Amino acid sequence: MFRLSVAAVAALSAGALPMVSARAEDKKETPVAPIGSPASWFSNDDYPPEARRNNQTGRVGISLSVDPTGKVVGCDVLSSSGFPLLDTGTCEVALRNARFTPARNAAGQAIAGTFVLAGVRWQMYDEPLDLSAGRKVLFRWVIESRVDSSGTVTSCKVVESGGVTNDLCEGRVGSKVTQPLIKNAKPISGTVTLTMNETIDPD
Repeated sequence: MFRLSVAAVAALSAGALPMVSARAEDKKETPVAPIGSPASWFSNDDYPPEARRNNQTGRVGISLSVDPTGKVVGCDVLSSSGFPLLDTGTCEVALRNARFTPARNAAGQAIAGTFVLAGVRWQMYDEPLDLSAGRKVLFRWVIESRVDSSGTVTSCKVVESGGVTNDLCEGRVGSKVTQPLIKNAKPISGTVTLTMNETIDPD
């Protein structure tokens, strides 16, 4: 089986580059948003068989191109695991399973956009999971990001790592959150906490 950690950034397509958010003046534009958790796109069954047999592990960063209907139409590898099977496998799974609410321009029209998964980590575990106690939390990670009034992440702190060894804050500072903070119809600064759990339900 493998453990998955995810860092994600959404961006509008117009002039957008991987890990680059919409321009500050485009505050009314809305970036693409995943439907459900990106972690749900991947399962242990998705580990490429040959990569599993060869004990290949690594971390893959990808950028997904999303059309105006919310469909993923392209995938580019931004950072390689060093193993083509894991790189292409990550894109194949995301292309097959990812679903999005499309980006919208200032006029409210659906437009193409980009969504970045900055870290999908494939890692082998040989020890069996003891499910005798019922539902078991396989891992949990929590990160806190400080966000300014424009929705830009200014700092990031890992609160719980869930045993993941890679930097969960990598690529977050300078990116933009998908939903800027608003109070009394005015943008504000604040802290955004992202929490993810992976659970297994025994039969």
